[in-house]
Amino acid sequence: MSKNVHTSYACDICGKEIELCNGGLIEAKVPARFMTEQNEGRYVDPYYYEVEIDLCQECANKGLRIDASGAMGYNNYSIRKEFEDGRNDQTGLDNDFLA
Repeated sequence: MSKNVHTSYACDICGKEIELCNGGLIEAKVPARFMTEQNEGRYVDPYYYEVEIDLCQECANKGLRIDASGAMGYNNYSIRKEFEDGRNDQTGLDNDFLA
């Protein structure tokens, strides 16, 4: 007898269940700004720490805002900006298309 095991993943930002079959899960190492210390949760001056999180496509489009271009270590970085209608100001494309 065979068993089918369903492993589900949820976006660490919005909590939405993520389907693995369509590339919906984005595992990202990102800097997060912490405002509490990590042992007891007391407030501290804000600091940045790299965390590994699972993201759905929508939250990745909203939260991962640094664009990069270049080659062989000569890269340019910029923070992606959007128009009010959701188009990216550098390409004119919808952010869903950029993913």
